[in-house]
Amino acid sequence: MNRLMTAKDTIGLKLESTSGVAATLDANDYGIGARNISYSPNVEHYMRELATGNWSKFASVAGRQSGEITFECDMTQGGTAGTFATPPRWFTAMRCCSMNQTGYTGGVRVITDSTQDQNTCTIELVKRQEGATPSQLVVKLVGCAGDWEIDCAQAGQPAKVKFTFKGVISSVTTRSYASILTPASFDTQSPAAMLSATIQLFSVRYRDWE
Repeated sequence: MNRLMTAKDTIGLKLESTSGVAATLDANDYGIGARNISYSPNVEHYMRELATGNWSKFASVAGRQSGEITFECDMTQGGTAGTFATPPRWFTAMRCCSMNQTGYTGGVRVITDSTQDQNTCTIELVKRQEGATPSQLVVKLVGCAGDWEIDCAQAGQPAKVKFTFKGVISSVTTRSYASILTPASFDTQSPAAMLSATIQLFSVRYRDWE
């Protein structure tokens, strides 16, 4: 049986210096190890139904153009195993979800911070085509802000962070084979399997296994 070749989506993400102004991404910005990438455009159209004496319609006018991108990442650490001095690449996405990246005695962490509400990012969703010299379809969203949740639903598997971002569709272009971007590198540490979880609520601690 021949193996079927399927296009692989990749995500590039970079913080914007000015909110709503597109950042320029390079290969280093494509290092987020994402999976289950989904994109949903939302383009409004103003329909021009003028009184012409028949059922003919005039060309519609495109209005607001926004998009939603969802993806998930394993909760890996960056840098050397057992240390937290180097932030993992998915921390960049967290910083656009009202989280602040700070240092502490053990290394680097992200914490909730209302002053980070205005952090936005530019996201590029890339769909690589097939063939000997494949091009890339690039959907660019600017002014993206998002939300996140931790998924620990399956014991014995790594915990995951699920992201949902919304932004303005800036462009949909084709990147030629000569100009394609290949991710420079990904986080090399493997995530740990989550075997149990401890939750403390109103000073009562619960521990759960599956």
